[in-house]
Amino acid sequence: MQALANPMAHALLQSVRLVVPRATLSLVHSAYLMRPTAAGVALAAPSGAITLVDAKLARRGALAATGAVEDVAWAPGGRLVAVIDEEGLRTMELAREALRWRVVGKSYACHFTPDGEALWVARPATHGPQLGQGAGAWLELRDSGNGVVHGKVYLPDPFGASAFTLAPHPELRSVVVWVASAQGEARSFVVSAVARELTVQPLPGDGGYPPEPIPRTAEYLMARGDLLERRTWAGHQLQDELYWPWLEDAPLAVLALDERLALWASQAGRLHLIDHREMTYLEEVSIAGHPPRPIWEYLPSSNESYWGTTFQQFCAVGTQIILQFGDTELVAVELAGS
Repeated sequence: MQALANPMAHALLQSVRLVVPRATLSLVHSAYLMRPTAAGVALAAPSGAITLVDAKLARRGALAATGAVEDVAWAPGGRLVAVIDEEGLRTMELAREALRWRVVGKSYACHFTPDGEALWVARPATHGPQLGQGAGAWLELRDSGNGVVHGKVYLPDPFGASAFTLAPHPELRSVVVWVASAQGEARSFVVSAVARELTVQPLPGDGGYPPEPIPRTAEYLMARGDLLERRTWAGHQLQDELYWPWLEDAPLAVLALDERLALWASQAGRLHLIDHREMTYLEEVSIAGHPPRPIWEYLPSSNESYWGTTFQQFCAVGTQIILQFGDTELVAVELAGS
């Protein structure tokens, strides 16, 4: 395993590359949910407004939910959309905005399989199937065309009152379940459909963000505190790791761009390009129009003195990276293979 002997040296020598966006878009509503798929990105506002855009940030649709949006999923083919709001879960044909099927009652999260043929749905469980387990969630695999349940498995809540989020897995009938508490505790599981049974496999370690699949490989990245790990999906074997060197800033999520590159974001909104094969820092990425500045220049009411940006979240659609700055500003850039 290659260790980073002197991470601060990399930080001090890191260059900054200015990247000009290929496209920009100002949403008419704020966005707190960003859900990518092969078709593009679904963005949802606390008010219930939902906007669908493609990789070039061209608008492909708009929907209105009833109250706050718990989750939204856009099928890879772009034809179906699933929305969870105060009335429950419903799937619709985007072109006609026609209802396909619905599930009344509360649901936590939803996520289409890579072929769009099935939809994973996490729903509340009032009690566990085994003595001593507290309330958790039922994870269902439903037919995306008619909502028929093909499989169901119970997931306990290890922390209590946790949020259940679904994240992508490279296998056709697998999904990642991320369970996170308000106190910052987190745990990830891989749920897979094997024949007519759903199996649950916990990922090693606690805390951190959901595993980030590395495109066209059998590995993933896991950002866990000040440590970035690269592991195999099979057996979750640790391959390499990289430590966060900046004492004045803290790391957030990581986004894998291709078989070699990834972006690791910070709480101050800084974006660091890394080589995850060599586990080294390459350079800082500055997006034109949103460069790091004294944060009070972006947020005049702030009393903080650090340099940063208003970066909120990011995702990848093919080779395009979609980044959100502030509540409404989107930019699309391309870094893979650079």
